[in-house]
Amino acid sequence: MLESIIRDPKRLEALKGLRAIDTPVTENPFPQIVRTVADLFDVPNAAIHLLDEENQWVKALVGEKLACRIEDSFCQYALERHDTVWVIPDARRHELFCNHPLVAEGRVRFYAAATLDTSDGFRVGTLCLTAPEPAANLSDLERDRLRQFALIVIQTLELRKDFHEVRSALATVTEFNSITGLPNTTACLQWALRVKEQVGDDARVALVRTRLAETATIKQFAGETGLNQVRYHLARRLNDNLDDREMLVDTTDGDLLFVRYFQNVRDLQDEQRVLSWVSWRCGQVDAALSRPLSLSDSNFYVSARFGLATFEAAHVEPASAMDASNIAVEKATQAGSSHAVWYSPSFSEHVHSMVTAEHALRQAVELRQFRLAFQPVVYLDESAVRVCGAEALLRWPDQSGPPLGPDLFIPLAEQKGLINEIGLWVFEEVCATLARWQKQWPIWISINVSPLQLSDSALPEKFGAIAESAGIGRGKIKLEITESALSGQFESVRDMLLRLQALGFPLALDDFGTGHSSLGRVVQLPFDFIRVDRGFVSDAPGGPGAAVVASLADMTAELGMQPIAEGVETPEQERYLRDKGYRLAQGFKYARPMFADAFEEWMRQTVAGHQGESP
Repeated sequence: MLESIIRDPKRLEALKGLRAIDTPVTENPFPQIVRTVADLFDVPNAAIHLLDEENQWVKALVGEKLACRIEDSFCQYALERHDTVWVIPDARRHELFCNHPLVAEGRVRFYAAATLDTSDGFRVGTLCLTAPEPAANLSDLERDRLRQFALIVIQTLELRKDFHEVRSALATVTEFNSITGLPNTTACLQWALRVKEQVGDDARVALVRTRLAETATIKQFAGETGLNQVRYHLARRLNDNLDDREMLVDTTDGDLLFVRYFQNVRDLQDEQRVLSWVSWRCGQVDAALSRPLSLSDSNFYVSARFGLATFEAAHVEPASAMDASNIAVEKATQAGSSHAVWYSPSFSEHVHSMVTAEHALRQAVELRQFRLAFQPVVYLDESAVRVCGAEALLRWPDQSGPPLGPDLFIPLAEQKGLINEIGLWVFEEVCATLARWQKQWPIWISINVSPLQLSDSALPEKFGAIAESAGIGRGKIKLEITESALSGQFESVRDMLLRLQALGFPLALDDFGTGHSSLGRVVQLPFDFIRVDRGFVSDAPGGPGAAVVASLADMTAELGMQPIAEGVETPEQERYLRDKGYRLAQGFKYARPMFADAFEEWMRQTVAGHQGESP
C-alpha cells in the first residue's frame, strides 16, 4: 500500500503541478509558518516536506535538517495513514522506528505530522515536528491546530501554483504572438539583453527583418484572417534550426525578424561569417516563399522585402538595433523594386528630423503658431491695378529650427492627421480677416482645401457655420481644390463639391495641367475658376507653355469658367494674357505674398480707390 501511494502517478502529477520541488527554502511565507508552528508547539525542529518517488524535499525548515533515505522517512509513513495527523510520542518505543538511524543517534524521539492534502485529495507531503526528547501525545486541540497550519501550507502552495500559471499565461499573451506563436518584440528585447551580457565585447549582432510585399492583395482577397494564416504558415516554415543565440521574432507591426549574436568577431574573415549568415537567412526566406501558400482553396505566391543591419553588440542597445532594421525595411518597401536594404546611419538622421518636425508641427497646431499671407489677384486692366481678391497662403514663421515651407509641412500635416484642424483654423482666420476688410475693400479671398479635408462628410456644414458666425457671405470665400484631389474617389469628391457649391461657395481648380486628371472629369465638376499654373504662364509669350495658356482661355470660355493666371512677372506676360482674353492674374509683377498688416498698407498706398467688385 505504501509503495502504491508514493509512486501513484496522479499523486506525483499533482505534486509536480505545485512547482514547489527544489525551490528555495527561504521563499516566503513558508519559513514564517514553520517558525510559528515550532514556537507554538515548543519543539526545536519543524519542517515542510514534499515527497516524490525518490526524494524527500525540504520546502521550509527551522532547527536541524534531519536527512534520511526516502525509504526511512517518517513522513512517507504519515502519507499512508487514514488520519491526517499522526503523532509518535517516543519513536524509541515505536515498532517501525525503534531501530531507525536518527532514533538510534538520539536526534529524533518525538515526531508529529499533518499531511498536506491538495484540493483534489492527493497527499503530497507533511508539516512535521520533531524533538530529540520524547513528549506527550498531542491533545485534540493541538492536533486540530497542526491540521489547520497544514491546511494553510497546502492552500498557500496551491495559490502559489495558480499565481505561476497566471503569470505564465500572461507571459504567453504579452511575450508571444497569438497568431504565429513566435516571441514578440518584448520577449526579444528581454532575451537580447541576457545574451548581450554573455557574448563579450567582440561580439556582433545581425538582424534580418522580413516584410511581406503582397499584404494588401491578400487582405483584399481573404481579409485579415487570411493574412494571419499566411503569416502563421510562413512562421512555421522558418522557425527551425535556431540556436540559443538566435531568435525569430514576430514584431509589433507584423514583420518577421531574425536576430543573431556572433561571438569573437575580430577580423574580416569573422565579419564575412556574419554577412554569410545574413545572406543565408534571406535565401531561406526566399526559398520558403518560393512555395505557394494555400489560402481559401487558392495558392498565393508572396515575396518579401528585407531590412538588414549589423552592429558591434557592445555599442548598441537591442531596441536601437531593432529600430534600425525597421528603418531599413521601410526603405526597401518604399523603393518597391529593392529586394533588400542595408541600414545606414543617415536613415536615422532623416527619421530624427521628421520626428522633430512632427513634434514641432503638433505644437504649432496646439499653440496656433501659423500665420496667413495674402497675395492679391488683380484685374488685367490697361489703366491701373485693380484688386478683386487675394489668395490666402499658410505660413509657419515661428519655428525653432530652419523654416519649413508649405510644400514640406502640409504633406506632413496630411500624413499625421493634422490637416483638418489646420484647415478649419485657416477658414476661421480668413473669415475674421474678411470681416475686418469688407467695409473698406469689397474683395474675396481664396483658400486651399486639402484633398483629405474633402473626406470629412461634415465639411460643408462646418464651413457654412463658421462663415455665418463671422457675418461673411459665402460667395466671398473661394475654395481651391488641387488637381491631385481628383485622382481618387472621384464620385465622392464630386458629391462633396456639389454640396459646397449648393451652400454658395465658389470653387476653383488649382494648378490645372500639372496633375493627371482627364479633361472629361474636370468638365463634370462644378468649378467656377481654373488656376493656370505658373509653369505655363512663365513660358508666355514665346515658349511652348504659351500655347497651353491660349487654349485654356478658349476652353474655360466655352465651359463658363474664368481662368486665373498664376505667376505673372513681366509686362510681356501680362500683355499676352490680356490679348488671349484673361481677366484675372496673380504674381510678383503686382505684389508678393504679405501678412495682413502689410497687405492692408499695400492696399491703402497702391490701389486706394481702384479696387473692383468681385467677378
